[in-house]
Amino acid sequence: MWLRGSGLGTLFDGTWCEQIDAPDEALGLLPDGVPMTLGAAFFSPTTSAWVALHEVAKLQAGEQVLVTGASGAVGSLVVQLAREAGCEAVAVDPAAEPPSMASADLLIDTVGGDVLAKVLPAVRPGGRAVLVGYTAGPTLRLDIAHFLQRDVALLPLNMFRRESEGRAAAPDLLARLADGRLHLDVQPFALADAAAALGWITQRGHRGRAVLVPRL
Repeated sequence: MWLRGSGLGTLFDGTWCEQIDAPDEALGLLPDGVPMTLGAAFFSPTTSAWVALHEVAKLQAGEQVLVTGASGAVGSLVVQLAREAGCEAVAVDPAAEPPSMASADLLIDTVGGDVLAKVLPAVRPGGRAVLVGYTAGPTLRLDIAHFLQRDVALLPLNMFRRESEGRAAAPDLLARLADGRLHLDVQPFALADAAAALGWITQRGHRGRAVLVPRL
């Protein structure tokens, strides 16, 4: 079984425990070929990446997609899913100047803050940007006059509102993980090492998801 959604781990506790009292709608069948550690970690990053691209951004084949935080769990899956959909997906180097990244149709931003402000001008006029996270800071400063002239749509991803869309996509996303079409790095930690797991999560550039395992 896999366990996620319905507010577990976000609105109330229930994902880093030895025993969990979970509602039926938060449970799903784990397919053969998917280890328990991956089953425990897949839901949030895979469904967030899928919904950001296909439900919020309305991705079209052939588009150019910029991705910030592409080494992270959500960002890496955005790159994979965009390429699978027939798009050119480019991981953004925040140190690069915007002209080297110009004319993208879509930006999927997973880090926010100054990185988002710097990369946003690389989206073509009339394009769109989906805001997924804010590990680089929760504040965005814009030159409003310049922003209005470019007419770029800023689209927030709210997975609480879109959980049903994520859950509908979950079985197919699990199937892709099982047969290797998608890949998600998972870093297991013993339950007693939860503090170390939290420290690992806060490290800039860490790859994948942390999973607590009762016994390693």
